[in-house]
Amino acid sequence: MMKKLRRLLALVLTVAMILSITACGNGKEAETNTASTGSSSNADASAPAKDTLVVVTRSEATNLDPHNNTSLSSFMVERAIYDRLVDKDENGFIVPCAATEWEIVDDTTIRFHLRDDIYFHNGEKLTAEDVKYSIARAEKEAGSRTFFKFFDGANTEVIDDTTIDIKVYEPFAPVFNYLSSARGSIVCASAMESMGSDAYGRNPIGSGPLKFTEWVAGDHIELARNDDYWGDKVAYKDLIFRVIGEDASRAIELESGGADISLYIAQQDISSLESNPETEVISVPSYATVSVAFNSVKFDYLQDVRVRKALAMALDREGIVEAVYHGSATVADSVYSSVIPYHTSNEIVSYDPEAAKALLEEAGFDFSQPIKLVTMGSASAVAISEIVQNMWESIGLSVETSILDWAVFSQTMADPGLPVIILDSNASSGDPDHGFYNWTWTEAGVHNDPLITELLEKGKQTYKDDDRAKIYAELQEVCIDYYGLVPIAFTDSTFGIRSNVKGFIPDSGNVLDLTKIHFE
Repeated sequence: MMKKLRRLLALVLTVAMILSITACGNGKEAETNTASTGSSSNADASAPAKDTLVVVTRSEATNLDPHNNTSLSSFMVERAIYDRLVDKDENGFIVPCAATEWEIVDDTTIRFHLRDDIYFHNGEKLTAEDVKYSIARAEKEAGSRTFFKFFDGANTEVIDDTTIDIKVYEPFAPVFNYLSSARGSIVCASAMESMGSDAYGRNPIGSGPLKFTEWVAGDHIELARNDDYWGDKVAYKDLIFRVIGEDASRAIELESGGADISLYIAQQDISSLESNPETEVISVPSYATVSVAFNSVKFDYLQDVRVRKALAMALDREGIVEAVYHGSATVADSVYSSVIPYHTSNEIVSYDPEAAKALLEEAGFDFSQPIKLVTMGSASAVAISEIVQNMWESIGLSVETSILDWAVFSQTMADPGLPVIILDSNASSGDPDHGFYNWTWTEAGVHNDPLITELLEKGKQTYKDDDRAKIYAELQEVCIDYYGLVPIAFTDSTFGIRSNVKGFIPDSGNVLDLTKIHFE
């Protein structure tokens, strides 16, 4: 079987990255779990061991049902609570989790072999029936179906308690990246059926290294170590996620020792944290891309490519990145992040306001036609919208800006639609198919080009690495020339940690694996 496995794995992008069988998110035999109460050489031997990890983030989880939210804050909590069939190690390679091995049966069938010693936090044993239930549910539920709509839950077949054939409707190259995401979490079928989605989302039952204990709305979520976990146990006793919306307050909490890890460190707080011997700042390029998107499908005045190109030419992208991010982002050179596979650098039209105005005149654009520019309420997005407004108004355009919360934003996107929006998109799975999500999001309306549609389908259906790379290289070039959106910035993921925190692994998707942390 192993010969067949090695031969077939070469056909699949992410499977080619499988290097060894390790535990889910805990498979490295590194420094992680050998010192759960570790102390430095200067520490007082009589001091009580630190056994609570406190993480501060800027927004609260929406719920902890992995198939019914799209929140990064939720994803990070879920990563600790649930197991998945496969996981990713710190280098982004696919490694075993609930599944110990797998083989490609055919282009639309993957057989997974499960561990026989996994138990949910309520004491029930995890079996292939729970996996089938989770796949079928993920295919249908609102928060996960963008990833799992290509999974065929109905025809996924349970062979026995530890063997399952997962089916996809068509060849689907992102399959392993999507299974390793928070949306690929395995839920307890009996508990979900008896509790219902709403109750389960507030009192989740997983099988992961930490188990849910408490949620105080607007304040914190608390997890406790699962001492019955099948894999390596976490080094601390409790994990607390606290919500602090203000950037400066998160930094102060870290410096004061009230938090061990802080997410979303603002640029203005970096120097203070770096100069403090008790704290350090870690930055990595993220999977996120910030863009100005044009809805050329619903709005007539944006359908002429010359108009979209002119609007792009009127934007000083380098100036925007420098003014807003101050070194915590780079100017985007493609439609998705440079750390996502198959990224290629593309030449994007240069800033030339006079040429932009001339091109608008050539296209017969009505300068009295107001351009409605919409964003959600993050500080960076609002700052970008203000700069974009000024740049477009400088060439004689009329621009109206508005800031919407997510509920209003998403509803208005669907009906009647939004003409121009600031998009901050995090392709947290790290798959290029996810990187093109905005080009498949019908409500965004960034294109109606059959060639783009064709290449998007080819990209997700092609398993061979070299072929997939060629498809995505062509697709990036075509999308840049279409001007459905103008990529502005590739942002960094920036974290602050206390100096006694060890085993921290930064994540480009801002969905940290906190199970390897220990203290010194």
